[in-house]
Amino acid sequence: MPGPWLPLRKSGTDWEITRDEGLTWELFPSTYDSAGFCTHDILIDNGDGTLTLPTLDVYLFNNDSYHNTLQRFRLPGGTTGTNFVDIPNLVTSYIVADYNYGDARFDIITNVDLINESNVLPYYTLYRDGNSIIKLSWNSMGCGLTNKLHQRLVKTDRFSRESGILIREVPTRIVTITSGKTWNGGHQLSLDSFSSDTDYMCIHHHTAGVWDRIVVTQYNNFYYDDGTDLVELGNNKWVVNWVYRQESENSAGCILLSPTQYNSLAAAQLEQPPVSAPDVVVSHAILAGRIIVQKNATSGTVETSFGIKFSPSGIMFHNDLSNLQGGTLTEYYHLDASDYSEMISGTKKLTEQVDPADPPSNTSVMWQTSVGDIKIKINHGGIVKTATLVDYSSLP
Repeated sequence: MPGPWLPLRKSGTDWEITRDEGLTWELFPSTYDSAGFCTHDILIDNGDGTLTLPTLDVYLFNNDSYHNTLQRFRLPGGTTGTNFVDIPNLVTSYIVADYNYGDARFDIITNVDLINESNVLPYYTLYRDGNSIIKLSWNSMGCGLTNKLHQRLVKTDRFSRESGILIREVPTRIVTITSGKTWNGGHQLSLDSFSSDTDYMCIHHHTAGVWDRIVVTQYNNFYYDDGTDLVELGNNKWVVNWVYRQESENSAGCILLSPTQYNSLAAAQLEQPPVSAPDVVVSHAILAGRIIVQKNATSGTVETSFGIKFSPSGIMFHNDLSNLQGGTLTEYYHLDASDYSEMISGTKKLTEQVDPADPPSNTSVMWQTSVGDIKIKINHGGIVKTATLVDYSSLP
């Protein structure tokens, strides 16, 4: 280990550790672990298309690849158009801190690719339209960036799955969840397998509009939750059980129910995950999937949260739809507006032709000639015969 190590030394308001490398001194900031601004003040908008920048401290690398140690600089403030270049009009631009070969300074650029967050760092993103300026701050990324990013993970992606956590059902209506790994921010959790007949599971539901729960060993096939109370399903109706795995050292699970009932499995599959849940679900549970079941059925349709999206995709073929009434499988056809009108009115429009081609065996074709006659051509076992059904000239 290089050395010798020297005691703490105070520099301004910061404590620093120094190390003698023989030729140079290296400073190790104790509170700043990333390149970025370590102080932050609000820009002053002068209302004339210019901004006044404050004097700020920033940590920068002296290269574009994050090597060596961070160096601290104080960037003098000033006003755009006077101390700095003008803010370009009708284009996105960026106020940055630029190492500039050791003479660190504020700069205004339009090429975002120059911002490498090593020796060129963002301070504000701007869009100027005349005297109006839209401003987006990048704040003090040189201060506690690791913790800020961890907080972002927790706030925007409460729990993340790495592996496992797949739901199944076994007779009768028993919920199982495989073991797996998840992440709570920067903490990896190893979760044991779960089975509702031996481990704790509850259904969260409303009673008089207030969240309540019942401990169960099977998923629900009899009620939906309308947001006020449990309501019995109608005959042949469907409900969704949203299944959650508890994120804790305990092997536990819970269920939230549909806010309504559905006429079919396909209709129930359109439902999206609940937007309202009890606090314990929000803070301690990850959605493992759902089980869609018809009233009083002994088994349901199981769908995992991982590997599918709950937003349904469009059905490509009409024949793939379920519960089609009448007709014959693979023989469902659409009518155009003309055919539909003819069917409803009882009329038939014939295409005017000179002499159509012979129809396939055991079929016929009927047409109207240019003089108004109605003819038919019949192919019976390969023998084709033609007859005039209506002689227009003979009509009264």
